[in-house]
Amino acid sequence: MLGDYSKEDAFSCYTLSEPQVHWEGSAGPRWTINYTGVSQNSPNTGRDFLENLLSEFVPWFDGPYFHIGTDEVPEGSKLNNCAELTNYVADTPSLTRNGDVLVEAIDELNDHVKSLGKKTQMWNWYERQSTTIEPSNDILVDVWAGNAESAYINLGFDVIKTGDGGFYLTPGFVDTFPSNQTIFTWNNTSSSHLKGVKVSVWTDTAYTWPDYQFENLMFEYRAVSAERNWVGAQSSSKLSGFLSKVHQVGASSSYKGEQNAIPKDNWKVHNVSSQETAQEDGKASNIFDGVGTTIWHSKYSGGQIASLTVWRWTSVPNMTCTGQGSRRDVTRTNVISMDWLTTITSR
Repeated sequence: MLGDYSKEDAFSCYTLSEPQVHWEGSAGPRWTINYTGVSQNSPNTGRDFLENLLSEFVPWFDGPYFHIGTDEVPEGSKLNNCAELTNYVADTPSLTRNGDVLVEAIDELNDHVKSLGKKTQMWNWYERQSTTIEPSNDILVDVWAGNAESAYINLGFDVIKTGDGGFYLTPGFVDTFPSNQTIFTWNNTSSSHLKGVKVSVWTDTAYTWPDYQFENLMFEYRAVSAERNWVGAQSSSKLSGFLSKVHQVGASSSYKGEQNAIPKDNWKVHNVSSQETAQEDGKASNIFDGVGTTIWHSKYSGGQIASLTVWRWTSVPNMTCTGQGSRRDVTRTNVISMDWLTTITSR
């Protein structure tokens, strides 16, 4: 997808470029790059644009892989109703179906990445289009959509499992969170081509969040992922004990974006007007446990209006939290609100 700054490299057909559509976390229009081998922007094509982009950015990275994306490309009737695409297929003897164009483009980008000394990585997606050809299977595929691992493995691809089956963090967009139990117990017994799993973190609609807010949300999941990688798959019965150790160790203050934070080790809730503990873990002490996915929630029914007092920063004095029985001067507080979208800062 392209912003307005490069729309001359996009398809002009309405079915593939939809400038009135805002794409997930972006406030800009949706333009689909023209991934055919021709372009209205002759002699430069959309593929030229992509290859020039790769030439510029691939050398920035030391790792062995470079990800080319290629997912969420329009499909189905949207391809059939785009003359730029269908005319390109008709004029190219090696192509039979409209979906073959994406495969051809993937192979060309793969060759370019390899010429720059990297191994190509991409998301699964092309299989959702009707094709008569397959990309080169030396590409590492991140499978996130449609449980397509087996199909790729059968074609000889190495794959990594990710996605919303326990491996996605998308706060604010669809509120999908990883599953510690799924990560902790995951075990590959199916194929040597299945290289592992990874937790993917997306900023859709939350792109203004500070980094530490995502780090807070990822605190447990990152620790569980590391334990799984070092030790291997473990019984779910061991998970609670491991998480208890994780919270005993805690995260560094800089990791949380709280370089000058007051330690919260000995904090206690002395008074709270309302908290839900029956139908969910909504106890008041969750508000300072340092875990971004736990919440303080007022009682679902029959309780008083819930409110909060922290030291001398006061909303309505119905809950009081103190630290170590000592008096401290506070210049700033950060609270993640329950809509997962806003960090409330008070100074």
